[in-house]
Amino acid sequence: MSTPGFISTHEQKKRPIWLWLIPIVLLVLLIVGIVVVTLNQANLIMRQEAKALEPFAINILPRFEPLRFNSLDGQTSLSGWFLKANQTSVRGTVVYVHDQGQNRLPYGLDTADLFHFFTDEGFQVIAFDLRASGNSGGDLVSFGYMESDDVLAAAAVAKRLTPNGRVLLFGLGTGTGAVLSAYDALPSTTRPDAEIARPIEELELWRQDIFGILLDTPAGKTADYIRALISDETPFPLNVFLPWTLPFGVRLSAGNRPEINLYQLSAKVVCPMWITRNSPDPYLDNSLSDPLIEERLRIFPGTTRLYETFIEGHGSGYLLNRDAYLTDLREFLDQWYD
Repeated sequence: MSTPGFISTHEQKKRPIWLWLIPIVLLVLLIVGIVVVTLNQANLIMRQEAKALEPFAINILPRFEPLRFNSLDGQTSLSGWFLKANQTSVRGTVVYVHDQGQNRLPYGLDTADLFHFFTDEGFQVIAFDLRASGNSGGDLVSFGYMESDDVLAAAAVAKRLTPNGRVLLFGLGTGTGAVLSAYDALPSTTRPDAEIARPIEELELWRQDIFGILLDTPAGKTADYIRALISDETPFPLNVFLPWTLPFGVRLSAGNRPEINLYQLSAKVVCPMWITRNSPDPYLDNSLSDPLIEERLRIFPGTTRLYETFIEGHGSGYLLNRDAYLTDLREFLDQWYD
């Protein structure tokens, strides 16, 4: 007989086992639900309809040739233009990489003036549509994860088309992560015996071929751009877990690519770097890019230049104050590629 107020060992053993299983089952269902919702949301934002090129008159652009080449996978066909320099002595070739949800004309027809700026300064330009954008092939966009392969392929084309071999990578928005990730994937000629992935080895492209990196509206990590899509109107409980799970869902859908940490990758870049952003930026808070900029200026103060457009906007410094934007860019180019 058990003492009043106490449960005997025999009575404890009689407790139904399903009472212990209920919280475990509920936890498993919760996790499965979060995974399903996350992957579904990732699929939605990665399969958005490609933004078509605006109708335009050919004569608004510099002299160009249509360009079509395959991404690093050898299957995804990319469409673009090879814009020719207006000087007989070519200073280099700029590979222009647009933001998520855009195309090779991220500012619409106003982008033509940016291309004219480069060609008038003696640079060639490769402007192309990333995968699943504009006129390029592909089904998924991935905020820079898979797009870094597109950048590598475009940079290899640029090297072949450049007499002096100088290639500059210019990224806008999520294109900044694609640019830095592509640069980091390249082998160095100082380590010729290092193991190199075969598709990259066949490009015959080295880090030393990249003479400059230009970043317009970088973040700290690619995940920052994905989290920015989750607005204040996102209902509960999606607004609780999606900021943390959605970036992982995108990475998983992109082939389980590693996180693109722009802060860390930018610190590895040894060539000159030009950085620009709006201040303030209501879409992507400046605090996300502050560490990248501060660290870059600390490590490479002599080869890093920062230009800020002190007008509220996101990736719109070129549109909001075009003359000042291009003047600062020209000074950077003249300093390093005279």
